[in-house]
Amino acid sequence: MGRLKRLIETFRNNQTIPFNARLRHYIDIPIDDVNIKFHKKAIEDPRGVGRVSRELLKQLRLQSSGCGLKPKKSISQNVFFYSAIQWCPEKLPHPCCILIHDVIPLLFPDIFDEIARDFEIRLKSIARQADKVLTISQSSAHDIARLLDIPIDAISVIYNGVTTLPVAEKNSITLPNGKFIVYLGSFDRHKNIEVVFKAMLDSSINDINLVMIGGNKRARSLVTDMQIQERVHFLGRLKDRETGFVVSKALALVFPSIYEGFGLPPLEAAMLGTPSICSSRPAMTEVMDGVALFASPDKPEEWADRIKMLRDDALFRNKLGLLAKERAENFSWKTSSESLVAELSLLRDCQQ
Repeated sequence: MGRLKRLIETFRNNQTIPFNARLRHYIDIPIDDVNIKFHKKAIEDPRGVGRVSRELLKQLRLQSSGCGLKPKKSISQNVFFYSAIQWCPEKLPHPCCILIHDVIPLLFPDIFDEIARDFEIRLKSIARQADKVLTISQSSAHDIARLLDIPIDAISVIYNGVTTLPVAEKNSITLPNGKFIVYLGSFDRHKNIEVVFKAMLDSSINDINLVMIGGNKRARSLVTDMQIQERVHFLGRLKDRETGFVVSKALALVFPSIYEGFGLPPLEAAMLGTPSICSSRPAMTEVMDGVALFASPDKPEEWADRIKMLRDDALFRNKLGLLAKERAENFSWKTSSESLVAELSLLRDCQQ
């Protein structure tokens, strides 16, 4: 959690800068008669919110270039957009729109501690200033309404898009012999990878290996204590094309989180034809219903059973992978950005 605490300090330090001086933190994106002032600090965030911010910015710029217009401040109405609440100034300009990805720290304050306090003390007040709140799933919308005291009808849902991971043709990555499942993510407690480790102890799947991608090497000691270190392979952070290669070769992606605002990895795996086993919790049940296998986040025997099912039935596995790919293709960043522009245009009209 050290990296997140450093990010909180960075957010707080940014609040001391006068608003006029902070205007350099915005990127002007003119689309029709709206000038979107895109707050750019979030695009530097190393977490998922940074990735979403960069994808939205890319698509908005493409829309802007397609309009053939240049910024005309005397004509265009400025609308301020923040792609992550953590990077917002404490006093918001108007009209403004905030994208709140999730309120996971408030759902699990015992896990996130200081981050949860930051939500209560600082971010809740910021959220209530927004003229419009957006989020990335229906489950997140209901949690935001409940925990931030925002009317549910003031929150709109814009689903994330999915980017197809490139697949390296040649690389130096050594994969385990035989079939393996893959985990893509951190070792944070809410990611719940321990349930998969426990499932690996089931004798019915003792031929299956687990490949770990991401900043999760802190799990090594737990793996050693459980005596499964010979079957769990830590690859660390990989380039996208290397990640794509590993995921494309996997029996399945495991996604055992106890909660996600959206959950991109199962959809990224789906774009490569790889099915997923997900926790039967929001928002995975919302996004992947009918195209993934689900298991209780606290029942390793169910995870072992789902892994065995995919191992033993190649026809079912391939069918599930195709269904998941069809679902994933419905989520595009182009559609996300078009929905965002529509919301911002409505916001502009309400302010006139």
